[in-house]
This record gives sequence, structure tokens and C-alpha cells, in this order.
Amino acid sequence: NTDDHARNHAGFWDGEHLTLTPAYDICPQRRSGNLASQAMLIVGDNRTSTLATCLEAARNFQFSQKAAKDIIDRQIGAIRDAWDEICEEAALTEVDRNLFGQRIFLNESIFEGTAEGLR
Repeated sequence: NTDDHARNHAGFWDGEHLTLTPAYDICPQRRSGNLASQAMLIVGDNRTSTLATCLEAARNFQFSQKAAKDIIDRQIGAIRDAWDEICEEAALTEVDRNLFGQRIFLNESIFEGTAEGLR
């Protein structure tokens, strides 16, 4: 999802604490190439959609490198573990399943600049 403008981010305020709302308005889109970038800057002047960028930004969100890597590992595992079941539930054709699986979700470009252990 690269449609990450400011109105696609929200939080719950209980009068004392601010927490992020669950993700919404997520729109997976085909890529013409491998690399993707976000509409908003992620860290510094970087808006590239890579795990290396996430790790670079981790300290800005009060995550250690280890905590950020653990989150990334869990997300990758969750996507891979549930992929077939979700595709079945969404009644995706084999063509769409391959398109989404190879070009949109876990596209090889997201791993650029990261250690092999995150794959």
C-alpha cells in the first residue's frame, strides 16, 4: 500500500493515552517495477518501501533494532503462514494469487539492503 497520505493515519485518544487505530484504506496496487515508495516520508528524506527503511526509522518510533526485526519477522511469517488460506477465502485465481504474491506482497525489492536473516 503506497497510498499513505496523512488522512490514512489515525489514533484513538482516551483522554490520557494515544494509540494507533487498526490499519484501514489499504489498497494493494500493481507495480510497474520492483521498487515502490510511500507518499509520505518515512525517515529523513527517505520514502522507499523497504525493510531497511523500516529498520532505519525504528528508533523514531521508540523501537530497538532487535524489536523492529522481531516485528518484521512476525509479519513476514504471518503473511507466509496464512497466504494460501487467505487467497482461498478471497477466491483469487491462480494468476491473481501469483501476481499478488510475487509483485505486491513480499516483493523481493523490500528486502534490498537488509540482512539475509529477514527473508
